[in-house]
Amino acid sequence: MRSFKYLVILVLLFIGINNEKAFDTSLKVYDYAQELTESEELNLKESIDKYINEHNMDMAVVIVKHHDKQNTMVYADDFYDYNGFGIGANYDGVIFVIDFTFGYTDIWMSTTGKAISIYTDARIDRILDAVAEQKNNGYYE
Repeated sequence: MRSFKYLVILVLLFIGINNEKAFDTSLKVYDYAQELTESEELNLKESIDKYINEHNMDMAVVIVKHHDKQNTMVYADDFYDYNGFGIGANYDGVIFVIDFTFGYTDIWMSTTGKAISIYTDARIDRILDAVAEQKNNGYYE
């Protein structure tokens, strides 16, 4: 009888684990800081979907006010890796994060797979500089 109880517990745990709601990677825009309007999110998602179709690489944009990671780079990498982003065996793609966690605006872009060779450090720096220059016009820009 004791082993039957353990079997029931194991089955219930297994069912519980497999019924967890999966993260929705189709959204592509995750504005946890509420910086974008609905129409801005929709327009951004349409642009991202077009990018994904043209380049066969995944993309996500995240705006966050708080997280428990040590820095924005770790947050970005973990968000991408642990939520199932990426296309193909090398998880090709890019994530762009605007982070307000540390009392200032930190902007980060991480790449994986073939995106690493396309977005060199110099190119990423130019992109981040352009974003920093535009941030006074709103984060959508």
